[in-house]
Amino acid sequence: MKIFSALSIATVTLSSTFSVQAQQVNSASDIGDATVTVQFIPIEVTNTSTLDFGTLLPFGRPGSVTITTAGGSSPSDLLLIEQGTAAEWTVKGIGNAPYAVTLPTNISLTSNNGDDTPMTVNAFRTSARHLGYSTPTSILDAAGDGSFTVGATLNVGANQPAGIYTGNYEITVSYN
Repeated sequence: MKIFSALSIATVTLSSTFSVQAQQVNSASDIGDATVTVQFIPIEVTNTSTLDFGTLLPFGRPGSVTITTAGGSSPSDLLLIEQGTAAEWTVKGIGNAPYAVTLPTNISLTSNNGDDTPMTVNAFRTSARHLGYSTPTSILDAAGDGSFTVGATLNVGANQPAGIYTGNYEITVSYN
């Protein structure tokens, strides 16, 4: 047993003698520059044509008229006397930049004769494409110009009182 212990100690001593070695490493470093130019041109949006639901004659039941982004009118349960048109919008900003269009959920149109029976407009849609984004998105041309149309659905009450109904809606356009 004593021989085994002495041999183990010798082995450990030899191992520790050979495991310590020094290496010399040469290295160099330098400093690089980083630069960026931030450009900002505010995006502008202008309404150039009104969202017009046309002239209609309601029946004794609720009805609706839908204006497509291409400008077509689609009536349901009412007589459309004069066709409506989609709204047109222009956009100006940084060339080739993507922009997103945010539409309202719904609005009310009220009568000019003081009647308290407003009509609701909902299901707003735009001709701006999605391009893989969650909101409708299009791209400005190289000159920074773009355009899109907006359609929606007007909900007409049963025996809706006669009058001229108007309302406002807000469109938000932002770089995407």
